[in-house]
Amino acid sequence: MSLRGQFKVLKMAFDREAAEQGNIKVLGKTDTREEIIDCDTNELFAGCESVMDIEDVVETFWNRLNDPYTNTTIVKVIKVEPC
Repeated sequence: MSLRGQFKVLKMAFDREAAEQGNIKVLGKTDTREEIIDCDTNELFAGCESVMDIEDVVETFWNRLNDPYTNTTIVKVIKVEPC
């Protein structure tokens, strides 16, 4: 059964090249960012059945914006929880 309602997603963005070399650099003015997603109104999350599904959709969306796989940053979800 698909999830319903809003969820808070805590995520971080890392520099891909630095991460590949073992030097994680956090991008942005803060270490983490919060995003509120609504499974009832956002088509991307319509089929999500668990918070792990939400994590997968968020990371896939942000990490696969450019094709081929050349984006300079990697987004990692830290936590997903109901609002």
